[in-house]
Amino acid sequence: MTDKEIVLKSIIKSEDNSLVLNRYMSVDNFKAYIIFSHEFAKAFFGERNLYLCRTFLNSGWEYHLSKMVLEKEPLKYLEKFLN
Repeated sequence: MTDKEIVLKSIIKSEDNSLVLNRYMSVDNFKAYIIFSHEFAKAFFGERNLYLCRTFLNSGWEYHLSKMVLEKEPLKYLEKFLN
């Protein structure tokens, strides 16, 4: 999937979960600003709490946002949740 396709599908998924975005935002602006925002992460990943190995981590969006920030290609991290 291209970066543009990932961005468009991510916007659609997050808007379905109540996030309002400017549809005319460029791919670079989306990458630089939106995907690292708390509002986007809440809408995209959800706010359910995560438990791994019987240990409470934090809400799903916080966990995934922290993982995505460390990725060399954060859009590829998002792509995993689009299929």
